[in-house]
Amino acid sequence: MTISHVIGTTTLLMVFTAATMFYTISNFSLQRETLAMQLQEAADYVSSNLVDLVSLCFISPTDQLLIKTLEMPENIGVNVYTVTLVEKTNPVTHEKLMIVKAHFDFRPSIYRESLLPWTTIKIWNGTSIGDLGRVEPKLSISSSASNMVIWALRQAEEITVGLGVMST
Repeated sequence: MTISHVIGTTTLLMVFTAATMFYTISNFSLQRETLAMQLQEAADYVSSNLVDLVSLCFISPTDQLLIKTLEMPENIGVNVYTVTLVEKTNPVTHEKLMIVKAHFDFRPSIYRESLLPWTTIKIWNGTSIGDLGRVEPKLSISSSASNMVIWALRQAEEITVGLGVMST
C-alpha cells in the first residue's frame, strides 16, 4: 500500500512539473514572438518614413535637407530598444542591401529588419557630412532618446540618409 502511494505521488509530481515546464516554455516563446512583432512594426515605421523622405529628395532638382520627427514608443513592454540603419551584402546576388534594424538593448538576439528599396543611396557612416542644422546625427538611436529624427540629405546627385536627435 505504501509503495503504491509513493509511486502515485511521484507520478503526480512529475506530471505537475512537466505541465509547468510546458506552460513556461510555451509562454516564453509566445512572449518572444509578440515582442519581435512589435519590433517589426518599429522597423517598418522608420523604413516607410525614410522611403517618403528619399522620394521627396528624388523629386527635387536642388540640394536639400529633409528631416522627419519620429513618434515611436519609448519601450516595448518594459524594454528599451535601438534602431540602426545597416548595409549588408546579399550572399546570393552580392548586391548591397539597406536595412532598418530594430533590436532590444538587453537581448540583441531578438530583432527584426525592414528592407529599404534602394541600392544607390548612402547611409551616414559617422563621417563629416556638412551642415545638418539642429540635427545631431547618430549611427543608431535608442527608443529612450527624446526628439528622434530621420533625415535625408541631397547634395548634387548623391542622397545620404541617417538617424539623429534634434537638439533644442
